[in-house]
Amino acid sequence: MEVLQKEIKNGSLHVTLRALPAEYRMEAGEAVENAISRLFGRFLAEEGLRAVGRPRVTEAACPADGSLRFTVEAELYPEVKLGQYKGIRVKARREENEAAFMKEVLEKACANMEAEVTQTLIDQRLAAMIAGEHLNVDQESIYYLLADVVEILGEVYQMAGCRRPAAQVEAEALDILLQAVSADNQGPEIEYLKDQMYQMAARYSQLPEDFPELIDSAFARRKKKKGRMSPTERSDEAFHAYLRTIGMDEEQLKRERRPAAAAAARCDLLFEAVAQAEGLTVYQDEMDEVLARLADKYHLSVEEVTEAVDTEPMRMKLLRDRACRLILDSAVGGADG
Repeated sequence: MEVLQKEIKNGSLHVTLRALPAEYRMEAGEAVENAISRLFGRFLAEEGLRAVGRPRVTEAACPADGSLRFTVEAELYPEVKLGQYKGIRVKARREENEAAFMKEVLEKACANMEAEVTQTLIDQRLAAMIAGEHLNVDQESIYYLLADVVEILGEVYQMAGCRRPAAQVEAEALDILLQAVSADNQGPEIEYLKDQMYQMAARYSQLPEDFPELIDSAFARRKKKKGRMSPTERSDEAFHAYLRTIGMDEEQLKRERRPAAAAAARCDLLFEAVAQAEGLTVYQDEMDEVLARLADKYHLSVEEVTEAVDTEPMRMKLLRDRACRLILDSAVGGADG
């Protein structure tokens, strides 16, 4: 592969590459975008560079000789200059308050480091945090049920001729759902929910005798609608139900989590630089243990998990965790600073 042009300026890479026909594998039917991704990845590895975010292809051409010429722009991983990260002295005592000790140590280690935390790194960390929160919500069936109750209660009010603010419907749905799943309720949850919805609608309107049947039909319609939804749609609906319980939408959540994402991105730079400086590594048996835990958690085989997930982020997390432990284990608590 020939490098026709390469420029690195202000943390950005602009490079034009030419791959020979044997490297492009056009005759084997390789798609251009796949070839560019593979060849650009090889270029980065050979140059010892690391791209942040999604590289942008600005030009691609396939001359008659079967070669591939393309130009890529990418943000590069920032250069990190470590300061003191071992033997940091802090006031907090680890044995008394692990969280305070960890916070103080890492803040000092990060302050001693020289590195630019780019917006792309923060955006990536924020996306990972939101995805993790989404995954946690996925494991809580109550948010799926809350999404059901919000929609059904809204329909019940409509059938009763009541106009209720959406925020009020959501608050009432959460209230009756929590009552339905509490220890105080000895009856079947669904029947309790139907009864509560009837009573709430009756507060605002004179209900017809067949209104319980109308409530049954609302439950049936909701069940049919959920049957047509994809797993992703159901998961997103449950996450939005969760957001309503904390009084936020997704944009508000992102704004609130962004400072934490910036701090986490800075710590990631610290950990990865320490891992490189100390020659830390992650062994295959450690990766196997993580994959086995995931397989057990989601009732899948290890092979299914391995095929479904990109193991590189898991490896990097293990590596960062190891670097974090090294920093914390060398720190001294109960000091004056």
